[in-house]
Amino acid sequence: MRILTLLLLAAAVTMANDGAASTAAGGIQLGHEERISLEKERLTISVSKIIVEYEFLNETDKDVSTEVAFPLPAYEATSLDNDLARKIEDFHVWVDGHEIPYRTEARALLGGKDYTARLREAGIDVASLGHFSDRELEPTFSEDFNRLTAQQQKQLRNEGLFNEFFPMWEAHVTHHWQQTFPAHKTLRIRHEYAPASGQMLTGLDDLTQAKPERRHQASFSQWCIEPSLRRKLTALMARDGYSFVSWVDYVLTTANTWKKPIGDFELIVERPKPDWSPEQPISSAKHYAVSFCWAGPVSQPDADHFVARAKSFVPTQELSVAFLPDQ
Repeated sequence: MRILTLLLLAAAVTMANDGAASTAAGGIQLGHEERISLEKERLTISVSKIIVEYEFLNETDKDVSTEVAFPLPAYEATSLDNDLARKIEDFHVWVDGHEIPYRTEARALLGGKDYTARLREAGIDVASLGHFSDRELEPTFSEDFNRLTAQQQKQLRNEGLFNEFFPMWEAHVTHHWQQTFPAHKTLRIRHEYAPASGQMLTGLDDLTQAKPERRHQASFSQWCIEPSLRRKLTALMARDGYSFVSWVDYVLTTANTWKKPIGDFELIVERPKPDWSPEQPISSAKHYAVSFCWAGPVSQPDADHFVARAKSFVPTQELSVAFLPDQ
């Protein structure tokens, strides 16, 4: 895989590709829709907005109606930024220029068991991790949990759903809606939503280990970090004792639920404006290096944009982008 490392000011966002789906017992299940081809996908990533633009083509003589699902990568409280609830809700869909309503399914998994019904019964919002916040709330960072009685809180802690500070379940969120694709016509679907980042303090042990100890911990092995950047990070961590990292996980392989391949795929990364600053006060960096794996050339049409393109693209793995201090 080709290594891409660029100087940017940056944050991170969680995102996914559209996939054909059906509604079944147990939730949204991605299906396979050979009658619809994904002719074009244009993905634009910036610190304030994620924009995904698709062109779908129904190649048959009949209209095709199917459930369309946009699953987010699973996430948990220990690796996310603040204001999570607002960012999850800030999701918009347009079809041929008209904004449409959608439904959201959220499930809570812990140790392979589904606790969705249990949390809802207790008045805990699953998707926002109980309205998780990085503000100094007592007794935990969950606003929903803090509204419960002491006995209710004890029961949820005993079940392992909360520890001393954090909600402990893994959230699985999927936005979905019913969509009709007219026969022999191109349908344009557009998403926009606000970033929700994976963020953590990290040290030399994280930089050198092959895999993270926890599922949502920073994994330097998946970002194709080039040797010169790795040496710079090693020096920074040796000096400061830690470094700050944000990252983006993007689910690419759900595009394979449509007729393969994606005809024309374009990824655009936008440099933040000069007045942008990270939300996290623990990061004092003024510039960030961006590193991710990409099997092709990356161009820079201007000072603030970086573009990667692929024709007849069949995703075989998900995309993860790291934003690392470079000073």
